[in-house]
Amino acid sequence: MFHKKKHHQEAVPAQEAPLTVFPSQLSFWTGGAFRLLGSGIRFYKIVFVNVKVYELAFFAEDSTCVSSLQSLKAQGFFRDVSDQTCCAALSAGRFKKMLVFHLLRSVTREQFVDRLGEDLRPRLQQTGDEGLLQPFVAYFNDKQFEAGTQVLMLWTEEGVLEGGVFSPSQHDFTHVQPTLRMPSENFCKAMFSIYLEPTTMVPDARQQWITSVRRIIGAQ
Repeated sequence: MFHKKKHHQEAVPAQEAPLTVFPSQLSFWTGGAFRLLGSGIRFYKIVFVNVKVYELAFFAEDSTCVSSLQSLKAQGFFRDVSDQTCCAALSAGRFKKMLVFHLLRSVTREQFVDRLGEDLRPRLQQTGDEGLLQPFVAYFNDKQFEAGTQVLMLWTEEGVLEGGVFSPSQHDFTHVQPTLRMPSENFCKAMFSIYLEPTTMVPDARQQWITSVRRIIGAQ
């Protein structure tokens, strides 16, 4: 599915996976072709050293993404094209959205899921949906997070979060069956807001997503 970048100057440590070149278009188990809006790297600081943990890419169903953002523009949603407005449009637009996590190093379940749960909890508390956190976290109980693992999370137009954890050898996602299902619009919003808000831990990726929105609506 993805192409790996070659490193000529330094070897990649055994516990790390090579960086990924995400394709400009990709197909999943639902919808048409998805376009890449951008990607970036999540770093953790370990003993004063920034360590690459995962890459995160945002894909959007191409045809519906363009028409939805153009429709929001026609409705006056973009009173400005600030970073915050562009990110709000990605959340408000009625089109399929996919987050693709590509682990660059092996991590424990606690390191990946518990930290994600910490980010989700206050957002779900605001909407009274904190009870959804337990089944979400429980889904990952038997999952492995070795280097190269891919975690996919799709926000459907019906307000359902679908996805799953896939092995490093999985390259085609058109025929897979999502095993994670959270039928809650609020949960979808909470998940994506972690990365769309200014406090995101993948600021470079967020900036690419913003640039993509501006290009789609003809503001750049």
